[in-house]
Amino acid sequence: MTKGRMLLGLIALALGSGAALGDKIELRTAARVEAARGVTIGDVARLEGPNAQRIGSVVLLAPGKMNIGDPVAIDVGQVREALDAHGVNWALLSLRGGRCDLLPAAAVAPATTPAPGGELVDTHVPSVRTVVERRLRETFGVSDEGRIRIRFDERDAELLGLALADGGAGPLLVEAHTTGASSRVPMSVSVYRGDSLIESRHIRVDVQIEREVCVVRAPVERRSSIGATDVVVERRWLTPDIVPATLDECVGAEAKSRLDVGQTLTQSHVVPPIVVSRGEQVMVHYLSGPVILKTKARALEDGRVGERIRLEVIGSKRRLEARVDAPGRAVVRNEPMTPGVLEDPGTDAPAVGALGGGAAPATGVRVTRSE
Repeated sequence: MTKGRMLLGLIALALGSGAALGDKIELRTAARVEAARGVTIGDVARLEGPNAQRIGSVVLLAPGKMNIGDPVAIDVGQVREALDAHGVNWALLSLRGGRCDLLPAAAVAPATTPAPGGELVDTHVPSVRTVVERRLRETFGVSDEGRIRIRFDERDAELLGLALADGGAGPLLVEAHTTGASSRVPMSVSVYRGDSLIESRHIRVDVQIEREVCVVRAPVERRSSIGATDVVVERRWLTPDIVPATLDECVGAEAKSRLDVGQTLTQSHVVPPIVVSRGEQVMVHYLSGPVILKTKARALEDGRVGERIRLEVIGSKRRLEARVDAPGRAVVRNEPMTPGVLEDPGTDAPAVGALGGGAAPATGVRVTRSE
């Protein structure tokens, strides 16, 4: 390689590094657009850096090519093709993302125009739909409007289209709340004008929320432990009734059934790991007001964190029940003086003294007083 070619290579590398740091095109997960004016790069992507800003007006979808109510998506391949046709220099830009779902502005997004002072003012007329959508975002804790998809039935269009300021007839007051959990969210919507109820209806709404989920990347057999390499974290669209399991809940947990590659893990797919095994020695903490009693006991059954298990005090036949708190530790709290004490197998009377009960503590019990 000549010195000239080496120099050109270094320049290209430097430009590429600069683009990676500053000039980025990141495809949004969803965007609101006005179907009548077409769709541009700037509509569907976040543009960082001067080289990215220059291509914001490149057209991806011509005016009139998007029908109101029909779901349309722009994927990263279409963006790359449009930019290639535009002749962009990829040494100055980086492109990331997967797909952007287009939502008609007439359905979900208010338009904004500059006020005399330069401040943006909402010119979209707030409607019943505005209130319902806001309540759905609040209910499901979604602050980023691009991470929730909301679709209504056509039969509810007239109700949802009622303007809150109805042509001088008096403002509308809208009460909207969810009434259950389902893949199609049930809602109750009531509309008042003054002291009159003018409309009350139960509707169902299709809602999807983009969430971080754990996806199976290697098969896991039933009752096997899930390892860190068995799952990968991705973003996927879920209905509100699906509760995804977090990475902490998955790794180390036990699979309730066989898990296949590509499966999204929910809390129903996993159970916490067993942290106390049958026959294992456990330190039992009994908390009674300011007094803490501690004794060693042997687990009579397996236990997971939060479960109550039976234990037998070391050096005696006395038994008790306690909640598993951590590996090797169980806790009894705010119970009678003989908390969880089971019948002593060697006598006909309940055992006393296992953890108090008016008698001297059992052998090995350590008594302390909390501050």
